[in-house]
Amino acid sequence: MLEFKKNGTLFLELPEKVNENNNHIVHIKGQTAPKSRVQIGFGIFGDTTTADATGSFRLTHDDNIQQNTNIKITTKYNNKQMSKIVTVVPSPKRLHTIEQQNKRTKQYKKEAVAVKKMSLKTKSFTEAKSSIQGISSSIVVTSKSNDNEITEVSDSDIVTDVTVKQTNNGVSVELYLEPSDSSKKALADKKASEQKSKDLESAKNKYRENVKAYEVQFNDYAIEYLIDKNTSTIYETTTDDHSLSQSKFTGSMDEKISFNFRWTRNDCF
Repeated sequence: MLEFKKNGTLFLELPEKVNENNNHIVHIKGQTAPKSRVQIGFGIFGDTTTADATGSFRLTHDDNIQQNTNIKITTKYNNKQMSKIVTVVPSPKRLHTIEQQNKRTKQYKKEAVAVKKMSLKTKSFTEAKSSIQGISSSIVVTSKSNDNEITEVSDSDIVTDVTVKQTNNGVSVELYLEPSDSSKKALADKKASEQKSKDLESAKNKYRENVKAYEVQFNDYAIEYLIDKNTSTIYETTTDDHSLSQSKFTGSMDEKISFNFRWTRNDCF
């Protein structure tokens, strides 16, 4: 202060570290040139103040930090400015929470490593789950079929692969299981049944595509023909006589077919 009064040299005195309180508020006290403008960072959040006539100031900052955080304090006076860094330490309550979380995370990591070292393949789901939860009962163990077409699995199915996930909230293990023979047979039977239905429907459609109907109209009646290319058979009836005649035919529908109804007359179509 005396040096400033003597030659106007700007100065800034601050503690190296400041703790938040349990409400996540930090109070930063310091000393600078009287009536200097003091701010945190760019001062855009209202964290600014003016030093009193003795150069004392106090800044209040609410940041709710999760770890030690460096912030810049800047003092300005007569177009001069200088800055210093202050380390803000989380509140004792927050530090305790962080410490506990770090302990849990360390424990979760240890548990995850232990699970990864286990020989779980070829064991049943029940056996594998029991072994895993022998490490910690808090480990979440789930199962999933290793066959996308067979979603149902049972506790007796065999483990073929293991996925271990570790987060800040715990450890989870997903066991991939080989479906049982009965499940595989049920799927095979289902596929066979579905394929049979498809083949039958395809055969029906193909049969229908090869069946054509034609009608030849006259003044008082019409002759109707049904031509079945599947069996090379032609059927004939009339609108005034519902009796049905049939005959095999030869030839091609693209050119000409020949047939003989009841051997009474030769016809062409």
